[in-house]
Amino acid sequence: MTAPTFYERRVSSLERQHKKLVQKRMAYSWLRFACIAAIIGVFYFLMPDWIVLGPFTFALLIVFRMLIYRDIANKAAIAHNAELIKINQAEIKALNHQYDSFNDGSQHSMHEHFYANDMDIFGPASLFRFVNRTVSEMGSAQLANWLLHPADKDEIPERQEAIRELSTKIEWLQNLQAFGKESSVNMLTYNRLQHWLYEPASLTWKALKWLRWALPAISISVSLAAIFDYLPLNVFYTVMLAMAAIAFRLEKNVQLIHTRLGKMVDELKTLSRSIAWIEKEKFKSPLLQQLQREYNQRYNTASQNIQLLEKILDRLDLRFNIVLAVPLNLLFLWNLQQCLELEKWKKNHDADVNHWFNNLGIFEALGSFAVLYFNNPGWTFPALQQDHFYIEGVNMGHPLIKSDKRVNNFISINDKASIMLVTGSNMAGKSTYLRSVGINVILAMAGSPVCADKFILSPVQLLSSMQ
Repeated sequence: MTAPTFYERRVSSLERQHKKLVQKRMAYSWLRFACIAAIIGVFYFLMPDWIVLGPFTFALLIVFRMLIYRDIANKAAIAHNAELIKINQAEIKALNHQYDSFNDGSQHSMHEHFYANDMDIFGPASLFRFVNRTVSEMGSAQLANWLLHPADKDEIPERQEAIRELSTKIEWLQNLQAFGKESSVNMLTYNRLQHWLYEPASLTWKALKWLRWALPAISISVSLAAIFDYLPLNVFYTVMLAMAAIAFRLEKNVQLIHTRLGKMVDELKTLSRSIAWIEKEKFKSPLLQQLQREYNQRYNTASQNIQLLEKILDRLDLRFNIVLAVPLNLLFLWNLQQCLELEKWKKNHDADVNHWFNNLGIFEALGSFAVLYFNNPGWTFPALQQDHFYIEGVNMGHPLIKSDKRVNNFISINDKASIMLVTGSNMAGKSTYLRSVGINVILAMAGSPVCADKFILSPVQLLSSMQ
């Protein structure tokens, strides 16, 4: 199946799914309304027969709760489906050389580089924009790094094999893209998390290890004793005042931790969903298997550990709900418990977080080249020549020029100490030819397929001085 046909069929299929999901959303709305009406009816007809009323009401509340969670999941599916439609529509435009949907990498541009400016690596009509399908800042940075720095000769075949495999998993790649587009993971989150991981623990008082359990036990026991008149209320008030004083004393430490971590929950959810998607897939190429293994840890997977961090931060967010925060802290020292759980999480995973973020960026960069290969199945993966400098390109063209307007050429330098001199009149295409060679060398040294029928190259650092 050709790329245009694939994307057009995919859009049609996703639009049909979207209609079904919208219909399901309406059905859930009506079912919730019916459930509320049923609860009112039960109260109206069965009051005051509590023996019958209680079970009916309880059952209807369970159904209502289930409908709410199903509706939330359905809304998430609608949002995910909408992103998939946009992704496929963007690919249809890209096949017609319309790349406005993709970031142009201007944030990565460098004033001084061996070839970045001459080869138009970044900018509105750039190689980066042509290739880029990353959605996180780590993925964007990784792709830029690969285009700016040639890979080691041993890395190139590994990347080529990974890209070949991913080019057969376009639907899987699109789902990974869609997860990232729903809430993009940025470097600010990564940097804030790294800073927290490597700063000294703020709650280091050893007595907290047993006080975190002893004090809530005392508070709950005294509260129950006061309720059943085993203790006078003045004892209850004294204990509650002491718990409030302890909670207030710890508030500065809690505020510091929460300020640093509290605003990254949405991005952590995106990160965990993206990593979970990677963890579930089966890969054959060694590079993809190696990256996947780094997400599988001794007891839990990386996605499960990130979800644990999300849940701790969600529980800590209850400190902003005064109705819940007051009793939770007076009875359980709630804020302290969550901060100690965060410190425990940090101790267990401080060495892992860097791999989690970086590996997601590598998957996105490899996925960008995989989409490039899927969209251009006539391109070839370069072969490496190790003996001496060697380059051979057959029917080689400029990737950024439309195929119907592109003039393909060849290049061959296969002898030691040889050069090629390119001459011609003004506007004859010398610069375009040199850029065709240069861009294909950059792609080859990144592990990507190139715009040629055949391409053989010695591992090389490209140098350019054209502007």
